[in-house]
Amino acid sequence: MAEKTKQNREAENWETPGEEAGNWETPGEEARNWETPGEEARNTKAVQLESYFQQQKLKCFQKEELKDKVHTVIFHSAVEVEKQTLPMGIIVDDTIYTIIRVQIGSGLIKERNQSDFNEYMNELNRNYKVFKYISSDSGDIFLDACIPSTPEFFDPEMVRVVLNVIVEHLQEKYDELMKKAWA
Repeated sequence: MAEKTKQNREAENWETPGEEAGNWETPGEEARNWETPGEEARNTKAVQLESYFQQQKLKCFQKEELKDKVHTVIFHSAVEVEKQTLPMGIIVDDTIYTIIRVQIGSGLIKERNQSDFNEYMNELNRNYKVFKYISSDSGDIFLDACIPSTPEFFDPEMVRVVLNVIVEHLQEKYDELMKKAWA
């Protein structure tokens, strides 16, 4: 009988996650990054992107680590278009997504022009595959590009190519975009 009680206790310990057993069941930093004990989790895409920037001598990015559970790192910079400086960020984390986000403007879309501008944005979104325009409830306009990859197949050069496509597009369409936003 004592043996059975011991087995029951062992089974209870297995079924009830403890400090060590709980890591594989409970999503968290330790569980999702498959790191060895004592090793800190790293956003390998951020490391690769930062290394690429250094190799290419690109000094226009400022790194911000959010220290969240997906190890988000934002590389802040700006895009110069039509004598305007547009904030831009490259957002990398442990997910398969890398996001390039350009803030086109704040509070530009008003109730009076929201319908027409949304129609214009939808037209742009149908014509451009690599990025999409989005607007917030407060009338802010963003341009987002999403580049999916696993950390093993992440390509910083692809991020730069997509960013170059975005800059070329904005140089061509920014004036028209602003006229539609202010209409």
